[in-house]
Amino acid sequence: MRKSIYIIVWGLFLFCSCKQLQKPTYLATENLRISGVGFKRSELSADLKFYNPNAQQLQLKSADIDIYIQNRFLGKAGFDNLLSLPPMDTFYVPIKAVIAMRDVLPNAVQILLKDSVNVRIDGTVKAGKGGFFKNVAIKYEGRQSLGRFLKDSTAR
Repeated sequence: MRKSIYIIVWGLFLFCSCKQLQKPTYLATENLRISGVGFKRSELSADLKFYNPNAQQLQLKSADIDIYIQNRFLGKAGFDNLLSLPPMDTFYVPIKAVIAMRDVLPNAVQILLKDSVNVRIDGTVKAGKGGFFKNVAIKYEGRQSLGRFLKDSTAR
């Protein structure tokens, strides 16, 4: 009985002392690479740069993300490794996406003629700390310059 009261008090202390975690802030997309180019599908990989505003180290376990360009579905992206996010610092998340070329090819010329495109990302990541993880919704929408991406992918 005494042991269970101790565990409950300790659990309440831990629960109350944890403050709400802030979502990491998206900063940039770097090292864009296209490989395995085909008529049906291609693979795209990139490093997403984020900032962790929390004073604690966090962990990412997995991600499942849908990518849209100009409001057209581009493909699914994700990762499935355990990443440690340093507190109050920047970090990179390597992602790989499978692109359905049938959705890209009809609009490729229109997209390439623009200076920037609207990029929308919807999905979830499994994030947490201390071995406790929960699914967190990811939503981003903004304009991205194509010039930088094209230079990055042709430099390799």
